[in-house]
Amino acid sequence: MNPKPGEVWLVNLGLAAKTRPVVVVSRYDPTPPRALVLYVPITTQNRGSTYEV
Repeated sequence: MNPKPGEVWLVNLGLAAKTRPVVVVSRYDPTPPRALVLYVPITTQNRGSTYEV
């Protein structure tokens, strides 16, 4: 399993939330040095945060 940037996955976020869609923001690396994937949970709620995109 090698997630690519822009892909949407369903992920169990554990205690933080339920199973939610996330978008992968890590860069693509065909031979990654470690198993690390950066993702951002997707939501439809506007929370008014200055960090929302």
